[in-house]
Amino acid sequence: MKTLISAILIGLAAATVAMSQTNDEVRVASGLPTPISGRSTLTPQVGVEINGMLIITGDGEPSEHPMFNVYVVSQNNNAFVFGRQRVKNKGMYKIEAVNAQQASLVFEVGGREFARYPINLISGAIVRQDVSLTWAQLNDGLKKLGVVDVRNLPLRNDKQQQLFEKGLEQRKAGKNKDAASSFGKLVKELPTDYMAYTELGNTLFDTDPSGARDAYGKALAARPEFVPALVNLGKLLIALQSNEESVTTLSKALVIDKESAETNYWLGIAYLNSRKGSKAVEHLNEALRMDPVGKADAHLRLAALYNAANLKDRAAAEYRIFLTKMPSYKDKAILEEYIKTNGK
Repeated sequence: MKTLISAILIGLAAATVAMSQTNDEVRVASGLPTPISGRSTLTPQVGVEINGMLIITGDGEPSEHPMFNVYVVSQNNNAFVFGRQRVKNKGMYKIEAVNAQQASLVFEVGGREFARYPINLISGAIVRQDVSLTWAQLNDGLKKLGVVDVRNLPLRNDKQQQLFEKGLEQRKAGKNKDAASSFGKLVKELPTDYMAYTELGNTLFDTDPSGARDAYGKALAARPEFVPALVNLGKLLIALQSNEESVTTLSKALVIDKESAETNYWLGIAYLNSRKGSKAVEHLNEALRMDPVGKADAHLRLAALYNAANLKDRAAAEYRIFLTKMPSYKDKAILEEYIKTNGK
């Protein structure tokens, strides 16, 4: 009898695996989570269900859309893992039968953990937890071999999450007025949503600088250490020629995230506008060290600074390095003529 029962269980397990394999492609295409491995589904499990959406927004998205792993790990025993799944950006995950009083949602890409979010669980409950971050946060975290801090995320209900996603899609489509309306409705319902306030500021950046500044201010009132809001506010202050204030704001961002090429670049620009050339050189070179190609424009800023100081050979050197990185630059002929005239 025991042998017969074992044979039946093995047969059921094989059938379950086969069905899982045939459904994987459909689930990936639809954005639904795809199980990789985890507990057997042969016996019922009593525990917590955790579901939600992974949302990554902003600039810096790779051309080839990556797939992410998501799973739950017990905080009491890191080796105890529940429901490892694959999910794409803006895809849903659903992890069932989590038997732990305290656990963390863990996200990986390319085999590297990049985010961990602690959750308090109540047995038998269903927990909805969306996790939102920016591509800049993700990319910087991966460069620094660090884990993105996704604690204290705004807790949106389904309607509020739909408003957030609608605003992002509207802004992507160039419908900034509609996007501002969506983000405005969201922050009215959830005034602690610092990410929505930041997106509202980004939407108003070009058309309503005063409104954008107010939105960034409210984002930072809700979460003072939110680097994207600090950096974008710093860029806005540069555009408004509030030079000293832009230096102060971007310096705060750099204290929080010392290894950010983006923050170093814009702080360098802020120091340039404040006529603090040595400080500008320091931060522009730091940006180039961290992101030599992505921040190649820093060479143009440095060249302009050296040219103004009558250090034309150094300006020519910066232009030469820039052209090795950006050989198709639209004003390449002008830079080549400068290099020919002034370079050693």
